[in-house]
Amino acid sequence: MDDEEETYRLWKIRKTIMQVNETPCDLFIVLSTLRRQLIMSSYWYIYVISVFIFQLCHDRGYLVTQDELDQTLDEFRSQFGDKPSEGRPRRTDLTVLVAHNDDPTDQMFVFFPEEPKVGIKTIKMYCQRMQEENITRAIIVVQMGMTPSAKQ
Repeated sequence: MDDEEETYRLWKIRKTIMQVNETPCDLFIVLSTLRRQLIMSSYWYIYVISVFIFQLCHDRGYLVTQDELDQTLDEFRSQFGDKPSEGRPRRTDLTVLVAHNDDPTDQMFVFFPEEPKVGIKTIKMYCQRMQEENITRAIIVVQMGMTPSAKQ
């Protein structure tokens, strides 16, 4: 794939994100759309998703460092690895907690589960972690969707 095709794909993803309201339901729809547009096995695509997630959080008023927003592919490689066949980068390493600019107690987790299809066990684990840390918001970046029981 040449640079022009890749730029167009990235533009389509960014456009999809920018059309979203601030409701968690819409965020889930956008992330599902991203999953369909990208093959998540390559570190390049995990990098692209992480960059857009940081931008999405920043656009909604959450604290994201300029370094996170401006992270290059080389910086991503050195931090998380670039060998998908060896499990690097691990999606769980990308899990992040962001706080809102206006109210630092308003925090949100962004989870990147390893399993392609997220089940109820994973959702319960995330809910438990959120309860322990008194956090009420989260984004789950899935690869292939969620099981019907996990959606409930």
